[in-house]
Amino acid sequence: MRTLVITLFFTILIGIKCLAQNSEINIVYQLFKNGDIIHFDVKILDDFSTYKVQETKENTPNDFVMKVTTPGSYIFEKIKKENKLYYSEPIMTKRFYVVDSLHPMKWKINKEIKSILGYPCQKAQTHFRGRDYIAYFTKKIPVNNGPYKFGGLPGLILEVYSTDGEIKFLTKSINFSKNTITHVPSYTKYYGKYISHQDFVSTYITTWKNIIAKLKSRAEEHVPGDEDYIKSHEIEIKYPALQLGRGMNLNE
Repeated sequence: MRTLVITLFFTILIGIKCLAQNSEINIVYQLFKNGDIIHFDVKILDDFSTYKVQETKENTPNDFVMKVTTPGSYIFEKIKKENKLYYSEPIMTKRFYVVDSLHPMKWKINKEIKSILGYPCQKAQTHFRGRDYIAYFTKKIPVNNGPYKFGGLPGLILEVYSTDGEIKFLTKSINFSKNTITHVPSYTKYYGKYISHQDFVSTYITTWKNIIAKLKSRAEEHVPGDEDYIKSHEIEIKYPALQLGRGMNLNE
């Protein structure tokens, strides 16, 4: 009996120790988009990861904090055991909760190597939702993750950029730790609200078509020029007419 009690005690103790000391990687990525620089924090734990904009403002002129002004709560969590990504994204004043495939891009890896923050990084290429991307990942940090929806390579992505020059993520810092706090993902709070990525794209296009139709109906006399175009700068191309080139011509 005493042996059994001792065995159970050490089993529970080991279990608590494992729960309390999860491995954790904290990464700061810089997103360069449309002339602005936004800093994102990525926290990678054993079973899931989170991605969110930094709450502190940098001192450089083009750095800013993305303010969430739409109703609802922000979420961006990659869940390994489900092989899914749960996130929220606003369309105008309404926030949507979306479920997507985890790391849906297909990569082609080549032999080119360069150093980022002292880590040897290998080059990979993919086409992902409207743009061609080049990424550099390091096998020295063997987690198949990265910024935003990017991942699925045999190492952490430290840099990824689109070949059209619109989007670029670059790692600013990496820190490793054994956390003593149990992090619980929050995506389950919104079960019943999630829609598929395909349904979200359909809603996005319909909403923007209605907005543009209203803008055109209110237009009076226009002088042709850049002010007659509306463009949405986003990572994924959901509505090509609005997001590529100069955007959509309000005079047509």
